[in-house]
Amino acid sequence: MRFNFIPRNMFLDNETARRFNIGVGDETFIIGRFINHEGRQQNLPTARFGCIAQMPIEPIDEQESFLVEARSIGGYSGSPVFIYIPILSYRENVEDWYAPITTRDPITGYERLNESLAAFAGKDWGHFKSHGPWLLGVDWGHINDWQPVCGAAGTPIDRGGPPWKTQVRMNTGIMTVVPAWKLIEMVDAGSIADQRKQIVENIRKHQESNPPPVTPD
Repeated sequence: MRFNFIPRNMFLDNETARRFNIGVGDETFIIGRFINHEGRQQNLPTARFGCIAQMPIEPIDEQESFLVEARSIGGYSGSPVFIYIPILSYRENVEDWYAPITTRDPITGYERLNESLAAFAGKDWGHFKSHGPWLLGVDWGHINDWQPVCGAAGTPIDRGGPPWKTQVRMNTGIMTVVPAWKLIEMVDAGSIADQRKQIVENIRKHQESNPPPVTPD
């Protein structure tokens, strides 16, 4: 089986989010399972793209969550959600950010780069590049709305009884994402952290009692 993992330094934390002024409108992508075409001979991941729609200010079902506009559907729960800052993008309120230098063309009215990338030779490219991707978090669901069932004339049907009998569930396209910093808390504290420490200790003891063979020169 082929697999990969997300290194710890890619997890978005509160400090990085504040430093780069990450917020509503920032671009995201998701790697997950599209249940309508997930592959028969092999597991085929599918990428979806979107942006942050709301920061994790108020909990959703008691869970701190980003709201991400990404047209999520069932099957993507547990998928990693990433965020990145594209190259040459403007960034407000970020210290030492190198914004692209532009001028407005007097004929077309469009803004264009005033200097070529070659003109930046010798400058600090550390700020003049794409940033990320970082793991924004993990998709745990999507928000639905309820709409009444209507007849041919468009009038809602009311047969009495519980409302759900005459309503249909509609996907709002908003994905709920538990922040990566909550995952950090989970693996660094409590029973999971204790298990990780025990595993590391077992590996250390095993390596000490089974040193690798030494090949003579």
